[in-house]
Amino acid sequence: MKGLITIEKANAATRQLYLYRLLASGERLAKKDHQDKFKIDARTAQRDFASIRNFLSDYFNKYNLEYDAKEHNYYLNSNGLGLSKAQCLVLIKVLLASRSLAKKELEPLVASLVALLTPQDQKDIKPIIRSELASYVEQKHLKDKQLLAAIYTFFQVNLAKRNYHN
Repeated sequence: MKGLITIEKANAATRQLYLYRLLASGERLAKKDHQDKFKIDARTAQRDFASIRNFLSDYFNKYNLEYDAKEHNYYLNSNGLGLSKAQCLVLIKVLLASRSLAKKELEPLVASLVALLTPQDQKDIKPIIRSELASYVEQKHLKDKQLLAAIYTFFQVNLAKRNYHN
């Protein structure tokens, strides 16, 4: 296939983007695993992690690349930013209890909220959410409505009005 890069021939940018994607999804990564996956030496692996650390400090200073010496792995510390599984679950429960959206709009919204969690947190709350969604009964008058788009449009119009009058 055209455009595919083999792991052995991955350049620094590709390796670092791969690392960053895993870290951003909540993974903890060992330098040795990175070396083995990309067939690179320890010094190159260290430079990849250092590049990510520098990038974060330059552009996303609320996030830090941390090293757990006990577990010998790196992880992304969001310093309290993001969504905990408890917060996510509460938001989803409020959405479900309000019965304010059609199921076809609610399900993708719930999936987007869950996607913000680490893989382990997703695994923990998915059974709870699956059960709640299975018993969700939408309001009959909402069945064919697209409220998310309508609400967004309403706020855009309202904002435009405010800006016009100022």
